[in-house]
Amino acid sequence: MALLVGSSSVFAQAKTKEDEEKDKVPDPENVTVETNDGVTIKATYYASKLKKKAVPIIMLHGWEGNRGDFHLMASVLQKQGYAVICPDLRGHGQSLKYKLAGGDTEDFELEKMKGADLEKMVRDVEAVKKFLVVKNNAGELNIEALCVVGAQLGCSIAMMWSAEDWNVRSLPSFKQGQDVKAMVLLSPVESFRGVTTRGPLGHPIVKAKLSTLICVGKEEPKPHGDAKRMHSAMLRFHGKQPTDEKEAAKKQDLFFVEDETSLQGTDLLRNGLQTPAEIQKFLYLRLSLKLDDYEWTERKNPLGSEK
Repeated sequence: MALLVGSSSVFAQAKTKEDEEKDKVPDPENVTVETNDGVTIKATYYASKLKKKAVPIIMLHGWEGNRGDFHLMASVLQKQGYAVICPDLRGHGQSLKYKLAGGDTEDFELEKMKGADLEKMVRDVEAVKKFLVVKNNAGELNIEALCVVGAQLGCSIAMMWSAEDWNVRSLPSFKQGQDVKAMVLLSPVESFRGVTTRGPLGHPIVKAKLSTLICVGKEEPKPHGDAKRMHSAMLRFHGKQPTDEKEAAKKQDLFFVEDETSLQGTDLLRNGLQTPAEIQKFLYLRLSLKLDDYEWTERKNPLGSEK
């Protein structure tokens, strides 16, 4: 009898270990992608176990930040089934070199980057998206339900790139772009080093059709003012927002969160603040619950490239 009990105990223990292995979240993977203007972009990819049911998220840090600023949040979202990728934007983190016409490389000089130099960060995002399309075609996520998260300058890049993604016209037999369905903007700035949000805020999809969550620390007047003005500008195009909680959960697509802090950008993701929980709720309501609206499709260009 004791042998029987012992055997059952061993079997149960083995089964538990098997279940734990089955439920184990993949380790973050450091990856490298190349932009169409010769910049090597380093990124960290947090794969999902939900495969074609996985909502993909691109997270863009702010000025003088790096992909590690999102590690805690990305890890939490990965455990919830999201597929997350966090790149070092050009001139930041480990994305420090670009190719010259002759094939040699040079380092970015961050202090000299402004205006058009920074706007080229949309090419970094496009390279990251191509990586996600490959994962989509392998059945590891659903690119049709893409979300872009930005912090400060990263918000401007997220908005600019989202506009570009929606400007891509699909071919009769091949869908290109138009994948971004939601944005999370952490302390968006109206203008930084010659980069402004005026352009993307005038785009019909960005200003009116994308589900958007804006988060800001309310104790810093300048970023709080920028965020409020952006929210007001977008609110005019989103129509009257539901006041009933159940209706809001189904239909509201523009959200504004003011955290009781002077912290901004990725610092809003710290434990103890409400922003992380609000982001998780937003992603769940606006993307995870609506996955049936975004049917998974393979994205192989008949001409041979993936977009």
